[in-house]
Amino acid sequence: MKLSRSRGSESGFSLTELIIVVGIIGILIAVAVPAIGSYIRTYKIRGAIQEVSTALADARAKAISKTTNFGVIFIILDANSPGNTTGQVAYLWVLEDDVNGGAGVRQTTTALLNNPAQLGPIHYLPLGINFSNPQAGGNNNRGLRFSRLGAMCNPGSTPGEPCPALDAGTNYLYWDAANQRALVTITQPQTTLKAQISVLPGGRIQVTRSWTVS
Repeated sequence: MKLSRSRGSESGFSLTELIIVVGIIGILIAVAVPAIGSYIRTYKIRGAIQEVSTALADARAKAISKTTNFGVIFIILDANSPGNTTGQVAYLWVLEDDVNGGAGVRQTTTALLNNPAQLGPIHYLPLGINFSNPQAGGNNNRGLRFSRLGAMCNPGSTPGEPCPALDAGTNYLYWDAANQRALVTITQPQTTLKAQISVLPGGRIQVTRSWTVS
């Protein structure tokens, strides 16, 4: 005799089971979204710190490899300024020694910035990340200089050679005289996260704070 399969034996989910599953998914999303958002924010500022640190290291390496007489400047440039024709704040290194067989004298920063042969690759911070003042006070320089031995000096802090002042411009770097270090500060205004890179006199580059709330 042929047996027919009853409807009760068919597989499937009841309405109650579906509601429970949807509820669990909702709870998981509610827990995960803030954590993911926080990770993305800190990842962005961490990435910016890494990029600026790399550019600083490149400037130092260039000064050493070129055995420069005058040095290499790491400088932050305003939008639509010499050396930066874009609408964004940029940063790059500038070789101070004349690469075109010039007179062998130190040129003004403005002259160097108008000579593409003296400039390294131009970089920009990620969208939503800005250069800012450190917590210690207002910025007081627009760049720093590396010597042929890789040492760092704050332009203008030593009268005359080997660290003369740069031409006037917007100040984005802070000279911490008490600790003898230069500070580059990056902030994310949307979240108030802030991070700093310090450059010691010997040229060592280190992140002094991975991220903090200002």
